[in-house]
Amino acid sequence: SGVSFQVRRGETLALVGESGCGKTTILRLIGGQYTAQSGQVLFEGQDIGKMNTAELMAARRRMGMLFQFGALFTDLS
Repeated sequence: SGVSFQVRRGETLALVGESGCGKTTILRLIGGQYTAQSGQVLFEGQDIGKMNTAELMAARRRMGMLFQFGALFTDLS
């Protein structure tokens, strides 16, 4: 509730906090898996919640997210 931040091109942002504080929810809002109940999530000036599927997929191709346990192949060294 009441979250506001801006990440400019070339910047790196880390979301850090205790379990249950909303880190995953924020990432899902940014990625368009969730739609904000109020306010806006803007990506390059466009509201993520109002994008159609093609626009959302194009926006996602320009994003990068790294999760704490993000290994794609856990059985490889």
